[in-house]
Amino acid sequence: MPWVPQPYLQQSWGDGTAPRLYCPTRQRHDEVLADAIDERLLAWMRQVGFGNEALNAVCRMSLGRFVASCYVGAGDFDRLLLCAQLNAAWWMADDYYADDESLGARPEFLCERLSRAMAAMSPLAPAGDYTRQLEEQWTDDPVLMALRSATDQLRRLASPAQVGRVCHTAFGMFMSWTVYGEWKRRGVCPSTREYLATRQFDSFQTSQMLIDIAGGYELPANIFYAPRVRQALLQAGLAAVIVNDLYSAGKEAADGMPMGNLVLVMAAEHHCSQSEAVAMAVALHNNLARDFEVACQGLESEPSVELQRYLQEVRAWMGGSLAWHDWCPRYHQP
Repeated sequence: MPWVPQPYLQQSWGDGTAPRLYCPTRQRHDEVLADAIDERLLAWMRQVGFGNEALNAVCRMSLGRFVASCYVGAGDFDRLLLCAQLNAAWWMADDYYADDESLGARPEFLCERLSRAMAAMSPLAPAGDYTRQLEEQWTDDPVLMALRSATDQLRRLASPAQVGRVCHTAFGMFMSWTVYGEWKRRGVCPSTREYLATRQFDSFQTSQMLIDIAGGYELPANIFYAPRVRQALLQAGLAAVIVNDLYSAGKEAADGMPMGNLVLVMAAEHHCSQSEAVAMAVALHNNLARDFEVACQGLESEPSVELQRYLQEVRAWMGGSLAWHDWCPRYHQP
């Protein structure tokens, strides 16, 4: 590993008034690389069928900056671009299918659309003319075309086990979206424990799943799924997505979606102000980040070069993600 991991620090975030987040600092900041990734990503999105509205939204949030900051073990541009493509496809699926009704999201269509999304990522068993008809139908949906194209590239650059791992985790994420949709349909706000049980499968572990693929190596499946390793990675993924909830709480409160944000769920459950709920969410994040730090220390004796590299790169991913959220206009809307 050609770099020394950055330390964990108590970091200010947002407008600086909330309690600080315990998180690694950013490992890499490379605007030239970020711009190059964005340029290629936008060309690809245009190719799979997205229009100017989606292109402008992705350009504004700069997934190139996200990828350059988070996947610091990657030196190969094609692998970085793959990370950008998969993350963009997942973000677009979330916006177009689950979250944004102005983009066509409808709760009554969510399960059906996500079923097709899974089929786009996982090859269908040949069914003659029915397969042809289905794939022709997909060409009208840029989300499905993006998922198909990105997963095809994933198969070229990753092992079958890595591909299966990514698909399995993404499908769990899709399942969580259906739960949010049902809560929204019923007009209920879950308890914090119910929210966390669902959010665990809609955490940033899906994005973190690409770390070894980006780096051109493989964390063996029997190590990845070992209980101590798995728990550590779940802690990191959940901590990272709580950062997302903290930054998006204002927007989701304005959109009337309390069931999809930890801060708003905590405020509803504890009958407290949003600022008090922010403090509770920060405390939970910090506990998870410290638990991940301790877990990594406990795994230092494991004789796997791939594991040690992966854990260090997850740590760097967390720092890069926090820095990106703090910059990203998507999370600083008035």
